[in-house]
Amino acid sequence: MAGKNIKNGNRGSNFYGFNVSGKNIKYHSIEDLETATPGTINATGGIINEYTSGSLIYRSHSFYGPGILTVTSFGQQYGGSLEYLLVGGGGGGGGTSSTAGAGGGGAGALKTGSLIGALQSYPIGVGTGGYGGNYAGQNPGTDGTDSTFATFTAAGGGGGAGGGPSPVAGRSGGSGGGGSNGGAGGTATDGYAGGSGSSSPPAYGAGGGGGSSSAGGNGSSSAAGTGGPGTVSSISGIAVTYAQGGAGGNGTGSSDNLGTPAVEGTGSGGGGAAAPTGRGAPGAPGTVVIRYIIGSTTTAKASGGSVSFYNGKTIHTFTGTGTFTTPGSFSETVEYVVVGGGGGGGDLKPGTNPGNPTSSVGSMGGGGGAGGYRTGTTPVGSSQNMTVTIGGGGNSAYPYGVSGTNTSVNFPGGTITSAGGGGGGGSVTLSNQPGNIAGRPGGSGGGAGGYGNNPVSGGAGNTPPVSPPQGNPGGNNTTSPYTSYGAGGGGAGGAGEDSEPSAHGSGGAGAQLPATFRDPAQIIGAIGPGGEYFWVAGGGGGGGYPNANRLTLGYGGGGTAPSTPTVPGYTSWSGAGHGGDGNLGIAAVHGFTGTGGGGGGAGYLAGSRGGKGGSGLVVIAYPT
Repeated sequence: MAGKNIKNGNRGSNFYGFNVSGKNIKYHSIEDLETATPGTINATGGIINEYTSGSLIYRSHSFYGPGILTVTSFGQQYGGSLEYLLVGGGGGGGGTSSTAGAGGGGAGALKTGSLIGALQSYPIGVGTGGYGGNYAGQNPGTDGTDSTFATFTAAGGGGGAGGGPSPVAGRSGGSGGGGSNGGAGGTATDGYAGGSGSSSPPAYGAGGGGGSSSAGGNGSSSAAGTGGPGTVSSISGIAVTYAQGGAGGNGTGSSDNLGTPAVEGTGSGGGGAAAPTGRGAPGAPGTVVIRYIIGSTTTAKASGGSVSFYNGKTIHTFTGTGTFTTPGSFSETVEYVVVGGGGGGGDLKPGTNPGNPTSSVGSMGGGGGAGGYRTGTTPVGSSQNMTVTIGGGGNSAYPYGVSGTNTSVNFPGGTITSAGGGGGGGSVTLSNQPGNIAGRPGGSGGGAGGYGNNPVSGGAGNTPPVSPPQGNPGGNNTTSPYTSYGAGGGGAGGAGEDSEPSAHGSGGAGAQLPATFRDPAQIIGAIGPGGEYFWVAGGGGGGGYPNANRLTLGYGGGGTAPSTPTVPGYTSWSGAGHGGDGNLGIAAVHGFTGTGGGGGGAGYLAGSRGGKGGSGLVVIAYPT
């Protein structure tokens, strides 16, 4: 049965700063008997994009978190092949409390190939980025975790070496982390080695982490090593640079020199911290992309982002900065959702345990606030080029987590901006300093920190104010006796939970995308209450402390305690991270890519780190 012809009028799109020419298209499913093309593949899962490349027409499925690709119909008219790209999570950059800069994190391994599809479900595992090293000593970044599809695995990148007085090698991984102060770069399993750190004063430049196409650069006496370059791929229909190594940290700088952040969803390594004191940047989560050739098509009316079609509407999904472009014939009222980047969870201050100046026992950070959530409609006319800016998630930090950055769309009728979420409050254990630190304001506010004798509040939500409100405040720590527990960050659907004298606070509830965007063939956002998807902007959970009467974690996005507290990711709702507990070895969880979820607050004991906020999201829909 013949399909519709492809129309002309091709326009480009922009993603992570890369322009790509490609016409967005619609695949007519086999249920549409009048337009179906027999013998092709149809599948569900991930974020869908449909585009042309040369004379071929593709559908891609991009996964930024765990999920399932389900092949619902299969035919070999175009070969029946599923092409894949897997990138493991990037390694975290090292931290430093010395004159030596730290090593950059290694990139996750990048693997490509193809297999003949089948009528079945394929579980997808997406690697998480490693944590940046703390500045309480010579702490390396942690390794990223693996990404998986079918029988294929892409290893996580190795953590960068911590800066300090002695030579330290980078950690091994998909690509190796950079070394510091004369230490060698980490070795690679499926990528390239990290660079070696320099031992020559005055800069003590550290080595950069390895990338997917070259080794990391060595440090020198005048500059830190650069991260190994990544690989550009357009398998999703949008050109993206994946798996870059993190840059090394310089040997000179001011206090708290955070490493260079990695681009979300690329598996790139986090930057190493600069001396004299600094925290390494987290590695970026990895990704899995699968594509296949499809048949019958029709063009979209506009271009930009990933384009899909559902229930008579065309949906443009932006998880990276780009441009929404309309042709001369366009005149529609569009529906939109704009979500800011989530705030980072609160951390502990190092060196504040009176019995051990190099330790940091006792911190419970507040959860990061969710990015602001705004939805509505606006008329859009012909020949418009509207910039879409996606806000980044804030890193965990002390005295409070870094707030997320704003997400915006400059529609003709006025720019819609959703503010980044506020960072969660940290804590300090010195007897002569207030212990609890307030959360930061933002789209939703960060939660208050714990472990002290002073009352503090969560950050204010809906900052700056808009109508209707874009978020809610973070939880407080104001009820005497003031607690050792972190409060939850605010979410789009509710305030963060206050900490209690014997319990953490969970993050405020998120919001589910309007029904227009809930295409069952794909996943936009994250899992939410009741196991449904399409939830975003949940508040991060507060950091925990062992307590016999309650599980020790603050749960992200208004979630409830699962049967076991160690289940990663799914203990959180709406893309938010749950709080950590260093005493039990449970790390705070990062907010998920493309959800604006807040990062979890740091848990009890030295070395515990808060979670990074999730990057923001824009979705735009109009009649097909």
